[in-house]
Amino acid sequence: MQTVDGRALQLIHLVQRGNGLEAWRVLCPEYQPAVGGRFANMLRNILNPKQWQSSVDFRESLISWDNLVLELEQQSTEKISEALKIAIILEHAPTRIAESLRPSGPDVRDNYPAMRDATRCLYESTKEYSAAQTYTARPL
Repeated sequence: MQTVDGRALQLIHLVQRGNGLEAWRVLCPEYQPAVGGRFANMLRNILNPKQWQSSVDFRESLISWDNLVLELEQQSTEKISEALKIAIILEHAPTRIAESLRPSGPDVRDNYPAMRDATRCLYESTKEYSAAQTYTARPL
């Protein structure tokens, strides 16, 4: 259950009681307008994901980035090609991951889902763990 106030509440009052889907339809254009400036900003963040280099967990950053791509594609007429996604990963991923991906074969280099999976595996295999993060078994 969601609660709203202010302008959103005023918009909700215009909708017949119990019609949540219509309420959502009324709210979306108000808070996610289909204007070029918003889409341009989303596209800028997709093309240049600066936060990847400083990310503590690159896997989480990649998932957030994939969600941003999906959001742009659902809300606008723009589609980000697999080739562009691959180029962005190779350009902006943390250095150790990008360098490991560049010599990959075409099965990874030309297939975005395969590259995304390879990126996650590489992250796991190259992540440095501190002594505090090591696993210790509890006695039975």
